[in-house]
Amino acid sequence: MKYIIFLLLVLPIIVVGQTCTVEGTIVDSKDKGISNVRVKIGSSIAVYTNGNGEFSTKLSLKNHLNTRVKVSASRRGYVSYNDNNLIVTSDDNIVLPKIVLLREGEELNPDATSTINDNGDLIKKNDDLINTNQDIITDNMGSFATQYQREIREMEYTISQLDKEVRDISERIQNLSEELTQERDKDRFLSDLLETEQAIIAKQENIITSQAGLIQALSVQSAKGIALENARVAYEDNNTLEISFQFKDAFGNRPQPTDPQLISVEVHQLLGKSRTKRLLHTPEDGQLESSRLRERLDISRLNTVRFMSPNAFKKKYRKKGYIVYFYLGETLLGVQGYRL
Repeated sequence: MKYIIFLLLVLPIIVVGQTCTVEGTIVDSKDKGISNVRVKIGSSIAVYTNGNGEFSTKLSLKNHLNTRVKVSASRRGYVSYNDNNLIVTSDDNIVLPKIVLLREGEELNPDATSTINDNGDLIKKNDDLINTNQDIITDNMGSFATQYQREIREMEYTISQLDKEVRDISERIQNLSEELTQERDKDRFLSDLLETEQAIIAKQENIITSQAGLIQALSVQSAKGIALENARVAYEDNNTLEISFQFKDAFGNRPQPTDPQLISVEVHQLLGKSRTKRLLHTPEDGQLESSRLRERLDISRLNTVRFMSPNAFKKKYRKKGYIVYFYLGETLLGVQGYRL
């Protein structure tokens, strides 16, 4: 019993004494570091940025753990920055996203609204690609090795959390004009919105990279060790895509030369809201249309094929993106997403 009491007495002391390091960079609207900016994180002692706009401070976990922590930055001649979205969950070091300080009276880049809308379109496209990739992973859940099951479950949770952020930012972009009329500090509002978009895009890109790794692992497992190593898609015209690709074995090496094997390529067009359309390939030699381009190729080499689908690759469709599936016989070797 005395040992239990001792532990209860010691644990609070450990938490009280623990700190984490918070680092970041303060820049101006041209992405140049600002020196001598006063930065204060929570109740920590204020620090000042160096010549490159960088700062580092120690934050005590006492009264800051699992709570919202205020981040403020100020310098004479600049609009002060205040944010309450930092949440500290452990003693791991924290690197904050770049903080942008605007000069007093400075107007944000006049193209900011356009950039915000472009970022919003990219977020929607990434969201469609993430959902499509996740459908592929879910449909093949039983084919993944045991070591990937936990990663897939964690990814599903991450996606569900990100969904709310995507919905919120989409709603803010949709109501951008109305919100701007109500904001006194329009430049600060636009700057914060851009930072939020960039943070969401970074999270989406991490998820897409992880999904690509899982699909690659599935390919290696399901194709006797042969998997897609890399692929490149080049736009020729409204009718044709040039697709170059090569394969690797389970050890990451080029496969040994063999007799030509049947390689198939499918192209799916993204329509939005997780919907896709499988395109038909129309061969030049007058053969019948098919959902797959089929050729016998040497899998040890870099191969290039031309997927032809009349009027399928117009600008309005290219913006949404395409997903290309690669097969060895009937076995899926890999999947790649592209925006042309």
